[in-house]
Amino acid sequence: THVQMTAATATTISVPAATFAAGDSLFISSLGAGACTIQAASTAITVNGSNLVLAQYGGGTLRFQSASAATFFSGSASSINVDFLVVAGGGGGYGGIITDQYGGGGGAGGMRCTITATGGSGSLETPLTITRNTNYAVVVGAGGAGGTSGSPSVFSSIVSFGGGYGDGITGGSGGGSRAINPSGTGGSGLSNQGFAGGNGALNPGTSSGAGGGGGVGGGVHAGGLWGASFVSCLGRFDGVGPDQCGRNRMVRYGHAAGQNAVESGLNNHNPITPPAQQR
Repeated sequence: THVQMTAATATTISVPAATFAAGDSLFISSLGAGACTIQAASTAITVNGSNLVLAQYGGGTLRFQSASAATFFSGSASSINVDFLVVAGGGGGYGGIITDQYGGGGGAGGMRCTITATGGSGSLETPLTITRNTNYAVVVGAGGAGGTSGSPSVFSSIVSFGGGYGDGITGGSGGGSRAINPSGTGGSGLSNQGFAGGNGALNPGTSSGAGGGGGVGGGVHAGGLWGASFVSCLGRFDGVGPDQCGRNRMVRYGHAAGQNAVESGLNNHNPITPPAQQR
């Protein structure tokens, strides 16, 4: 059933009791310039709803729970609250190795969310109120290239910042540190967006850049560009003879972030001397 109001002045619709049964619906629309108020005809029926006054071109459905109770669901609300999940682009790894500085991994993009969990194990965000017939900015942040932080993602006023790249750079989640002597510090993660990156370390026998920070699960502690610790012996790494462990070793160095490390050196089949600055 459809009731259409066309009056130029204010009008009232009084809903009677014992006329409709549970499950019945009545669609009401207002074409006239006058406001239309929906109300109970008597105390024998209750009429509830968040918006019982219709402006011109407003409308909604009056649904009956029983012969003495009804709820009006307005289709003309001017604003609503929405949940959101906004995740930024992740940071790139750190490119290249110089003087035993092994690159770290990029941090995850910052994460802001209203349900389940938000970044950095922070407090859940508040739903965003949006208005009908209004345009809102939406930006999907790209991941960072080698040596570059990720780009932010945006939904209206909600901004998640990109992850820091793998040189201990701060971001939505921090980038992991290079493996430097005595140790490197991972970049900080932003509050309510992500965790800090891991700390890198340069140690005899094992050296590695650190992993970047995560959005929800937390930072990891090893990996970086290499993916695992780099095992070495102290001694010669010039590609022309054995090290102090009496073994021929390979020199590893990176070309660009995001690419696999290039291995060169002495392998008994194709000896290659690496660039001097990479020794």
